[in-house]
Amino acid sequence: MWTPVHYATAAGHLEVVQMLSESPDTRQHLMENTLSYKSIEYNIGHVAINEGHLNITKYFMSVKTSTEEHLSLLLSVHDLNTMKYLLETFKYTQLSKQCALFVGTTTGKVDSMKYLIDTHNCDPSLRNELSNTPLHVAAAYKQLDVVKYLIEEQGCDPNVANDCGWIPLHAASGMGHKAVVKYLVESHYCSPYEKTLYHNLPIHNAALHGQLQVIKYFIEDMHAY
Repeated sequence: MWTPVHYATAAGHLEVVQMLSESPDTRQHLMENTLSYKSIEYNIGHVAINEGHLNITKYFMSVKTSTEEHLSLLLSVHDLNTMKYLLETFKYTQLSKQCALFVGTTTGKVDSMKYLIDTHNCDPSLRNELSNTPLHVAAAYKQLDVVKYLIEEQGCDPNVANDCGWIPLHAASGMGHKAVVKYLVESHYCSPYEKTLYHNLPIHNAALHGQLQVIKYFIEDMHAY
């Protein structure tokens, strides 16, 4: 259950947050361990970051005594200015920054991705624990702008395969984003006949997940089935 300070934080009322934080009980909330994923949705720092209130985020972090990274906060960031503040204020490992890049592919924050790649040397082609690249993830999360950015500006291979033989086209097909599918096929020659290690075509992924518009595109426009 939220306290009054949570609601004030969500609404962006810094003076109210400061006043309420003088209460010993409320201050205890501010001093909670921000690395505890069990309380993310109730933690005031996460509320401030999720709502994009940088001034309250700075106030929240000012009561922390450690300069060590707060990974769960970094992965919750939705705007570039807050990301810059966290990375410039706290000591994040390169791995944590890379994790933030993967999160950015799911939310479509191209400006944050550019910042991580250009300023913090994050690798746009690095694979995660499932052997997927950021391009696979962006395609799966229907983030066309991110897909375009990774291919056109970062030179990522649109036909890169993970350990199961999936290329980004398989991911986009399964999630049903026709615009991403068309872009990959028509602009970058991703083959609709590309097979995974289990001999599945992109249309098979679309059929498995009931993606009717993608199935129609493959059959009617590409004759690929």
